[in-house]
Amino acid sequence: MEQNIHAWSSTTKNIFIAVMISSLGTVIANLLNILAGLMPPAPMINRSGDLNLFIIGGSPIRLAVAIGYILYLVWLNNLRNCVSEKDNIALRQISNATLLVIIAFLTGMFYIPMWLDMMLCFIAYILMLIGFNTMRKSETMSEKAHAGFEQVFRAMLFNCTACGLILLFGWIRIPTISTTLTIIAGILATIGSVFEITGWLTVKNSPAPKL
Repeated sequence: MEQNIHAWSSTTKNIFIAVMISSLGTVIANLLNILAGLMPPAPMINRSGDLNLFIIGGSPIRLAVAIGYILYLVWLNNLRNCVSEKDNIALRQISNATLLVIIAFLTGMFYIPMWLDMMLCFIAYILMLIGFNTMRKSETMSEKAHAGFEQVFRAMLFNCTACGLILLFGWIRIPTISTTLTIIAGILATIGSVFEITGWLTVKNSPAPKL
């Protein structure tokens, strides 16, 4: 029991650090995309990536977010050793979804069409939504952990909505619509990142599950 308490504490702390890296990077990327959407079109500049919330091709921000997600994946798999069998299955689903997000980042480096990256992210966030829905209702977790996973669940709702907007309307090249979509989706994804940070912070400060 004491060993599980220590493992839970150290693992959730590392997950929180990974989430801080990926989420803060995503927030910065979203703000840059919003600013790009507000800028007047400039000749000789390819603005086709403005709506791509999670991909700032070739930049340090992109690298930081990718590293954050890789660390997140590693520590999520470690957390599976600290939870019940049912929660283990949910965390495995979240881990698989995180791998999809990492793949989306990697494919984006080779200028794969934006809709493909967004489709991978959308599927990933749906899977995370299902996984965190299980975690927020876990019978072995404390009330504080439930509250934390509830916030992360809400974060996935915002992320799914942001990706869904891009998938449905991102092909529209009318400047006014494109700019509005960039701003709305960027705000939604930024709110999602904030919820993810506060949610995992709450989980980090919660007691270990009773196994």
